[in-house]
Amino acid sequence: MKHLVFAISLLASASVSAQLSVGASAGYTRAWQHYGDVVLPENAVTHIHGYNAELQVYYKLNRFLSLGVEPAFTRRGAACVPGWNGDINPNPVFPGDSRFLLDYVEAPIMIQGNFSLFQERFIIQPALGYGWSVMVQGREEVVNLETEEVVMTRDMGIGEGTNLSRWDHGFHGSLKLGWQFGKHGVFAQSSYYFGLMDAEAWNASKNRALNFNLGYSFLFEKKEK
Repeated sequence: MKHLVFAISLLASASVSAQLSVGASAGYTRAWQHYGDVVLPENAVTHIHGYNAELQVYYKLNRFLSLGVEPAFTRRGAACVPGWNGDINPNPVFPGDSRFLLDYVEAPIMIQGNFSLFQERFIIQPALGYGWSVMVQGREEVVNLETEEVVMTRDMGIGEGTNLSRWDHGFHGSLKLGWQFGKHGVFAQSSYYFGLMDAEAWNASKNRALNFNLGYSFLFEKKEK
């Protein structure tokens, strides 16, 4: 909640800020989990294919640095869930696998660098940050690995008394390459998430994710008198 309040306050300050950038992006997410010392089957595929969509609000501190927040919806999760072929799978002969599809809302606080080339048209923007995220939905799918057919889907409980943790937190890093046209900009962005909490209470299951996005931004700039 405090992150959303921060984002709203940034937007409200547009009329008095020297430079405020507001943008949006969406794209593909490749997500997996760190399973610790668990021994997985040979050639095990642990990632899932997800997606994400986010807003980006940045206030320019000086020529090279900006402070911002990136409220987002993202799908994370994993495949080849540890223990599924043993204690969880009632039929070990079945050629299947279980995967978790976990939907989160987040709002990390970011510090972004600003570097420009070609008369400030081409923009390079690396960023680092940290933030909390809250799970809004958790779903398990059982897939037949021979046919790729989903044979079972179930909603999983979230929070106290269930096997899924509602909260996660971790580090964010990203790199944007953009092209600026006056106050308008377009960009391609690659970002990485390094989660610090186990998503699933029974196993080591720290979230990891790579995002590949395309986006648009608009620059609010106060005119000098």
